[in-house]
Amino acid sequence: MGSGEEYCRFCGRQIGPEDVACLFNDYVICAPCNGQTAGVDRAALRSSKTGLPQLSLGDFREAVASSGINRMVIWRPDGSRDVVSAKRYASIVASCVFRDAMMEYNHARRETRGSDLVQVFSSARSSNPCMRLVGRVFSLSGRSTQYAPWSSVSGGQQPYRLFHPECRKMAVAFIPGLASPASLAAARGEFADPWDFVVAQLEGIRSGARAAGYDPPPHGIVK
Repeated sequence: MGSGEEYCRFCGRQIGPEDVACLFNDYVICAPCNGQTAGVDRAALRSSKTGLPQLSLGDFREAVASSGINRMVIWRPDGSRDVVSAKRYASIVASCVFRDAMMEYNHARRETRGSDLVQVFSSARSSNPCMRLVGRVFSLSGRSTQYAPWSSVSGGQQPYRLFHPECRKMAVAFIPGLASPASLAAARGEFADPWDFVVAQLEGIRSGARAAGYDPPPHGIVK
């Protein structure tokens, strides 16, 4: 558990020394709630063989509903606290599990193909501190002398809290010889506002499509 006071993600009461420190999506559960959830956790969503998601969102919602818990507590990157319904909480957690599993799978594929660098991208603008990482490049292996290790930010470390619940950030392959002008500029830190990189990158893709004779639909980014 982290430093300072800890609160149960289900009922919101402060965790005491008598409680089980059950980690669930990086938050803790008090002993009574841990017993009521009857093993509904992130591991249940993954296949022990492949590590990929094996339960549907509907299955997970049903499992949470059957636990008897009606409301959940989640903590936002800015330290604020939300009380949400069990249905919404199940959706949030399931999306986190699916995102993490697919990201791990994609990283493993990249490493087997000798692709070591990833660049942080976003599909929506936000005021969360993780937005400051958009456009930055990291090394999956940590062996790069030019870019920081991916492990230095991928675990939700302060101050960025990357990949928090409902986070819109993603890691995409970064290959310098094939990267777009916008990606290269972002890697050099030339965008004062990370969102300008997102817009430039998507507009570059649309321009390329138009040059090829295709009229792409609006990019649909959330401003």
